[in-house]
Amino acid sequence: TQAVDTRQGQRSAGGWPPGGAGGGRAAGGRLRGGEAWRGSGPPNGRPAARRTLAYVHGHRLRLDLKFQELNSIAPKWLVAHPNDALLHSLYAFAALGRRANRAPRLLDRVAPLPDYDGSCRLVCLHGLRFGSHLSDQAERIVALSEDMINKGEDEADVYYWRAYALRRQGNFEDALASIDKAIAVLPVGRNDAHEAYAREREIITGTQLLGEQLQAYTDQLQGQSRHHQDQLEAQFGQHRDQENEQFR
Repeated sequence: TQAVDTRQGQRSAGGWPPGGAGGGRAAGGRLRGGEAWRGSGPPNGRPAARRTLAYVHGHRLRLDLKFQELNSIAPKWLVAHPNDALLHSLYAFAALGRRANRAPRLLDRVAPLPDYDGSCRLVCLHGLRFGSHLSDQAERIVALSEDMINKGEDEADVYYWRAYALRRQGNFEDALASIDKAIAVLPVGRNDAHEAYAREREIITGTQLLGEQLQAYTDQLQGQSRHHQDQLEAQFGQHRDQENEQFR
């Protein structure tokens, strides 16, 4: 139907598209707020138009990292479309950006929904990048990105966010391989993304080098400590032998 076709088309307004939310953002277009949602008519009047507006507005808020505003409006969208996996994904994204305790619960609520697809997974993966308050943030990112890669949803941002998680796990070689893959598959013209990827690569190599230097320094201190301990033990042994000689 027309509603389904419109819905599927707007669901793809994910990472950095040439049109839709990403295109409007790149062109400096005005962000349409809650008044546009209210002006689209009653919930039962134009459901396809309202859903499309929610998708475009939600992706624009996501790309602009407006976590608080997205957190405020997403529940209104979910009242009108309670089983929409993409809208649930955007709500979880907002919770992750706000470091909310309920974020893991919202994430776990999305996957079982019938229309949970690649667009939803991309939004959730993007949100997890900001969920540094989660003890299992890196593990969640690695698991979700691996699932997406296995499904053929391996666009550049997936490898970029995966590289961040691998770096947090201390897996620097795999992190480098992932960020290099992100740079390799990055479409031409995404200069802002290329700069972000290059920074991540510098962080990975810098962190790896710092870790190696710290390990070398630690090994040096441990060697000096063992040497000092050996000297003390030798001095103590000599002193003990001298005292034994005096009492003979």
